[in-house]
This record gives sequence, C-alpha cells and structure tokens, in this order.
Amino acid sequence: MDCNRRKFIKGVAATAALLPVSNLMASVGSGGKSKKYPIFFFTKPLDEFDSGFMAETLALAGVDGFDLSVRPGGRVEPKQVGEGLPKIIELGKKHKLVTE
Repeated sequence: MDCNRRKFIKGVAATAALLPVSNLMASVGSGGKSKKYPIFFFTKPLDEFDSGFMAETLALAGVDGFDLSVRPGGRVEPKQVGEGLPKIIELGKKHKLVTE
C-alpha cells in the first residue's frame, strides 16, 4: 500500500470518526450471543482507501459487517463484480465481518 501524509491523515480521520460509535457498539454486545440488531457500515465514504485498511478499521470499530458500494467509481465496479466482489467478501470474512 502506497502511503503518503495525505492518505495517512485521511485514514486517521476515518478511524477517529468511527471511535465514538465503537464504544456504543461494544457496550451493546451480549457476551458471544448474536446481536438482535447488527450494525452494517455503508462503504461509500471509505471507497478511496485500500480494502484491507477498510476491513481492518471497521473490524476494530466493532462494526458487524459492511454494505459494499458496487457502482461506477465505487469499491467494486459493476463490470468487475465477478472478480472483485469475492476478493472483498473473503477479506471481510478474514476480519470476521459480514457483507451485505
């Protein structure tokens, strides 16, 4: 992953934006039982970041899963769904995230 100061600051800002929500989600947890209302994050605001960074950040924030933006200019381009979507789904599973 090619990283420069601007990408680093954007990454820190995205992580900082999720931190207030992470404590709320951690307190909702029921000790290993499945949540009644899982939290999914729409990935459009994170489209400019690397997929690995996105999945790791969402997992650290306590999000249950993510809703991928499959659109022109989105996380996965419509023309590349067959190739790109399975890779992102596997990455989400690696971080114990559910995809929608």
